[in-house]
Amino acid sequence: VTDPTPTRGHGMATGDVGRLKVDALGDHLDAIGLGTQVVRIDKPLNHPDAIAAIAHADVVFSCVDGHGARLILNRFAYAHIAPVIDVAVLVAPTEREDGGREVQIEQRVTWVAPGTACLLCRGRIDPGLAAAENLDPDTRKRLAGEGYVQAAETPQPAVVTLTTSVAALGATEFLL
Repeated sequence: VTDPTPTRGHGMATGDVGRLKVDALGDHLDAIGLGTQVVRIDKPLNHPDAIAAIAHADVVFSCVDGHGARLILNRFAYAHIAPVIDVAVLVAPTEREDGGREVQIEQRVTWVAPGTACLLCRGRIDPGLAAAENLDPDTRKRLAGEGYVQAAETPQPAVVTLTTSVAALGATEFLL
């Protein structure tokens, strides 16, 4: 997905404005110089090419936005007997009773694997929203207009410090 806000991803710079995230991040990883093979797939997670890219992974790090992609990775963990480390940040502005506003921030790292509760069981995924997000864009727009699914809303706050810290926690959990 082309992202007009490069500060949303670790390693992105103002020169990455308008570039695909997979290319900006791929170039960043290549520049580190460790010779890591970076496979760039600009497809939604429900596309066969995306699933094929992770089909033989020993561990998957889930750093996705939305319920639809989380549902796919949740199912993947159990179907492929491969753990998924799901990292998430939720930034929610709220109104206080006194009329003021505040921001609530939730960060979490969740292991999803055989022997653990799934993300649905833990209440981390809204199944209706996940189903709507996994529709093709034209169908979703049509059904949203008819009132059958929620309209697409993708807030994109610049929270690179929060996403970087929760990613570090996820990496630490993996190492442990």
